[in-house]
Amino acid sequence: MRMVKNKSIKLNLGSGTDYIDGWVNVDIDTKNKVDVIADLNKKFPFKDNTVDEIKASDILEHFTKEDGEKFLKECHRVLKRGGIMIIRTHNIFQVFSQFKNDPLVLIHFLYGDTKQTDIFGTHKYAYTKDSFNLISKKVGFEIISFEDEETNFKIIVEKIIKPEKKLNIGIIMQSPDIGGAEIYMLSLIDEFIKKGNKILLASNKEKFLIEAKKLNIKTYEIPFVMDIIGNYRGLIKTILLLPFETVYYVNLLYSFKTKKIDVILMSNFTEKLFISILSVFFRIPVVWIEYGRLSTVFKRNFYIPKISYRLLRGIPKQIIVPSKNTSLSLITDARVSLSKIIIVPPGIKEEKSSKNEFLNEWSGNFIIGSVSRLAREKGQEYLINSMPYILKKVPSARLLIIGDGPDKIYFEKLITSLGLVKKIKITGFVKDLSKYYSRMDVFVFPTVWDLEGFGLVLIEAMSHKLPVIANNIGPVPEIIQDGKNGILVDVKNKRDFSDAIVFLAKNPKKKQKMGENGYNKFKDRYTLEKSSSTILKVLYEATIY
Repeated sequence: MRMVKNKSIKLNLGSGTDYIDGWVNVDIDTKNKVDVIADLNKKFPFKDNTVDEIKASDILEHFTKEDGEKFLKECHRVLKRGGIMIIRTHNIFQVFSQFKNDPLVLIHFLYGDTKQTDIFGTHKYAYTKDSFNLISKKVGFEIISFEDEETNFKIIVEKIIKPEKKLNIGIIMQSPDIGGAEIYMLSLIDEFIKKGNKILLASNKEKFLIEAKKLNIKTYEIPFVMDIIGNYRGLIKTILLLPFETVYYVNLLYSFKTKKIDVILMSNFTEKLFISILSVFFRIPVVWIEYGRLSTVFKRNFYIPKISYRLLRGIPKQIIVPSKNTSLSLITDARVSLSKIIIVPPGIKEEKSSKNEFLNEWSGNFIIGSVSRLAREKGQEYLINSMPYILKKVPSARLLIIGDGPDKIYFEKLITSLGLVKKIKITGFVKDLSKYYSRMDVFVFPTVWDLEGFGLVLIEAMSHKLPVIANNIGPVPEIIQDGKNGILVDVKNKRDFSDAIVFLAKNPKKKQKMGENGYNKFKDRYTLEKSSSTILKVLYEATIY
């Protein structure tokens, strides 16, 4: 449709049978009178900042939550600054109240009517005043009025332009050692800084703080460890030190407040509960990261962790989780509201595999790689015990285990007892893994840990085009699709575990295809840019709602 210059443009989106003279009536259904045919799930056929007013009656509920946000963003894009949008969407609370004794009408209101409009009549989402307020602020609207109108909400919003806010982020992270969670956090900090945000970091781990200082950020060393999910000694110690811990964290949050910290990000179980209580008094919003399932830790120490978590679960503005597996645990075990949970898969930077001249004695062999903390719950024992059977089928097989940890000596003794010293190497901690990935033919993730949160090394391996053989537990099936980018097994079943490795050794084309599939999935879902940008949005939203 041709637009007249300098003439006020008003859009009636999803007009249906409600044609309004003097407006540009937009709909996808050509059965009705319409000026512009457009799929409002896609980019609108209008230029930026050209529209004076938008009317969107009975349309928002026909989008999913995610598509509804995209729709509102498009409305914001085409509206002029100060432009008005009038929205009518159903009020399910009023619908329930009004038609609780008339179930057929109730169902009609809730699920929509497809008789006249086919699939376009389906209802897919509903809003509360709070949830709409949040999404409006995210998009860039300011609510002028929000009123009840029979079974609907009538909302008027105005387009505002806010400069992108740079955040002052406080991160508090106790840590037993530098593992996947710590490496990921350092990567996030680096990305946050590159985007112009300021970071203050508090941690108990000197190694972690040393690495963080290389990013030129302000750091605080926490002189103790709070722990209510370990053994009884940790619980008793935490209780006895509570006065000292309280004084320390009050001073820390006071320092955060004076330095105008906008939001606090935390991941350690005990500290995030304790500090969240204090954050209420300092009026600093908090966001939690929850990596693994909670069912196991909830049972410890007379159920104190479970009781504490459930009492305080309402304080964080959002809880970031890496997988559906963890999300389900928060809902069922912790009774956390779905509205507080956001799934943000971790991401990494893609690093090119570097060629090198090490492991020359293994040149030409089929190298099985595994990267993890050396602890029995990580399952290396099952991998080592499978090697005699694998070697019978694939004599050229060699096992490269990278990492350090409390059970390193135990694994070295196991290797010696099996007579496999020349067939298996344990490197210890390695900072630059790219050269090691370049020598691997297949990557194995044998974890049996019931608290496994994600497994950052899985996506590292995928980024290097390696097929992955992994234990079929926890969040692993969300990352590794059996037969697509790897093979899922029960690592405690030695025969099946070994056969999966042998299969890839004897089927190089299949191995290559799985590696390529894994790489494509990594590029699509697990980049650091995507992960850090999403988390920054979550942190920003915590400051405005």
